[in-house]
Amino acid sequence: GKGYLAAIVQKSEDYVISLTTFPARIRSVHLVIKSLLAQSKPAREVILNVGRDEFKNQWAFPQALTDLIGKGLTVEFVDRTAHQYDKFLHNRSINKDSKFVIVDDDVIYPPDAMALLLDESENHPDCVIANRCHRIKFDPDNNILPYSLWDREVFLEEPSHALIATGAGGVLYPKGFFEHCASDKTIMALCPYADDIWLKVMSLSMGVEVKSTQHSLDSWKLGYTPDMNEFALHEGNVGFGLNDIQIKKALRWLEQQNVDWRVLVSMRSDS
Repeated sequence: GKGYLAAIVQKSEDYVISLTTFPARIRSVHLVIKSLLAQSKPAREVILNVGRDEFKNQWAFPQALTDLIGKGLTVEFVDRTAHQYDKFLHNRSINKDSKFVIVDDDVIYPPDAMALLLDESENHPDCVIANRCHRIKFDPDNNILPYSLWDREVFLEEPSHALIATGAGGVLYPKGFFEHCASDKTIMALCPYADDIWLKVMSLSMGVEVKSTQHSLDSWKLGYTPDMNEFALHEGNVGFGLNDIQIKKALRWLEQQNVDWRVLVSMRSDS
């Protein structure tokens, strides 16, 4: 449509958007990318990271996707996919000088989704900024509750360590964030299927708070691609308690780094 072309003509902002996908969603990911190219504040570049073990080359893509290459979309192939971690493992050096937004491959992003992140980032330049956050909850004995009992879609006026950014809404990482990420090997050993959790653990290890953008998500409810439920990770992670296993491992790792995450997270978790 017209909006899509107008956005391309518009001056892009100094940030990149990075995402990954896999064969079950390749038919619909162009819808996601079109929505990203049509943002009111378009990125300098949208990068789609995929593994050669899943796609030989770009000719394995549907035409609707290859048509976008070079029109704001860059495709980067890695030899072997690390699944959702492909969003930042291979190109994190870009984050040294640019803000870096990670998005999911099954959400159609409203035209102002990135602007919400960028505007909030102006006010809180050192924070992780997210359009969709959950809040970590504890029981009365100060034990962390299972992931399924955390508060969903929470908006706080202030930045907080108690918030966890979720990729579905788009998450902006400040410049330099990924320089301090642990090694790929550590990630895969502790949190192989839960990048949101791992990135939360990373932000706790750096003392970086999360800020939610103050807006309602009601308008986003329909913004999913037709392939959303194809082998969705969240099904297994939440349904089989995989998230909780990974959370425990990751928090134990934090303690080994001498990070008192309980103090950080409970500081404002009731505000």
